[in-house]
Amino acid sequence: MADPERLTLTYLDSHPGDAARVLERISSVECAVLLARVPARVAAPVLAAMLPAAAARQLAALDAELDAHRLGAAAPRAVLRMFGSSLPRLGVLSSASSTPIHTVGTPPV
Repeated sequence: MADPERLTLTYLDSHPGDAARVLERISSVECAVLLARVPARVAAPVLAAMLPAAAARQLAALDAELDAHRLGAAAPRAVLRMFGSSLPRLGVLSSASSTPIHTVGTPPV
């Protein structure tokens, strides 16, 4: 049995037009998760074969997915470093807050 990831990659690479038609019908989030995991040389022809409106939706979701991957656990720390002690003054974070800051893409504990 073929590895599903390798089979998917081969399909996207060999049939970008057909893959585009399929990916236009799934949710933008699901499509972004898939396209974020394949090389750009494979994803680009698939996105180029999509209808413009669908490609725009998928690119917006892909941008958000890639940002979440890039930021990962560093996001909360980066915000705290940028704003530091001004967060409580801005009313964004109070010292009495019991809600912990969590990593983007993970549910709060």
